[in-house]
Amino acid sequence: MIKQYDQFLSKNKLNEDVADIYKINLPVRKNSVTIANNPTLLKQLVDYDMEAYRNKEKGLSHNLIEELTYLFGGQNVTLRLESMTKLWILEYKDLIFNVYSAKGKGTSIEICGYTSEDIRIGKRQKDISEFLENLYALINNISPEELDLRRTARKYNL
Repeated sequence: MIKQYDQFLSKNKLNEDVADIYKINLPVRKNSVTIANNPTLLKQLVDYDMEAYRNKEKGLSHNLIEELTYLFGGQNVTLRLESMTKLWILEYKDLIFNVYSAKGKGTSIEICGYTSEDIRIGKRQKDISEFLENLYALINNISPEELDLRRTARKYNL
């Protein structure tokens, strides 16, 4: 148990330099819309999945129950939809995200407090993009230095 706790501390120490993503303890989900309504954010999600496949990592659309539980603790809510969907309510900067994950279904990331039209036209697109990048880094335990290298490679299509 102590070894697992030490690993947890060292992993979170590594990642505290990467992201300020926090779990919010709310017993109910908030209304939200998918971030995939924005073409740029959708492309970013697809790019992360392709990168994850190349590097044998977890993409943001994969089943992330184990990773989210490890990073943020147990889910806020379990929803009985077509499958037992787990929901984590996460905060980045002043944005709130509903992150749904289910075995055999994958993961969906939605943002609270905005309409589909707001997301489509790009409101807070930069912050949402940073959230996706940081969540991807946390899930795959990518160091800040490695993250900078990957940003540069993406920028120049390397």
